[in-house]
Amino acid sequence: MREKEQLPLSPSQIKAAATAGHLWSLTEQLVRERRWDSMKYLLSNASLGEVSFDELVSTLRTLDRSLGHLPTSRLRSAKVGSHLKALRAIAGNCLAKSLRHDPLTQKEQAATILDAELLLTGGKLKEAAELFERAGEDDEPPMHMACLETS
Repeated sequence: MREKEQLPLSPSQIKAAATAGHLWSLTEQLVRERRWDSMKYLLSNASLGEVSFDELVSTLRTLDRSLGHLPTSRLRSAKVGSHLKALRAIAGNCLAKSLRHDPLTQKEQAATILDAELLLTGGKLKEAAELFERAGEDDEPPMHMACLETS
């Protein structure tokens, strides 16, 4: 059984990583070490305006990729599964506040799709659908949605 995290992530660590443009690297490390509480804390604090849009998008892409590369043996526990679902849902909400304006640029549309995919895999289907629609992806269900509909 895994013990609680020994050293929680501090706001100064998040700010330092963001300032250096290495928030994505810290994200990769936290996922590799399975420091779920610190990852949730990072996501909650990263979306408060201290992190640039590009750095936040890069961080979310890294999170999505890193979670997707976790060994299957680490995903069997219900507790780990609930942590991953919660992380993806939190991550999916990170950019939503900064993407409420119209029109969205192409880069912002791509970030909205990333947000929607994270929300979808985090179990937030309604919010994901709204973001896919906002990004102009509502003509055809995204691949993830098609998989869910046939299950």
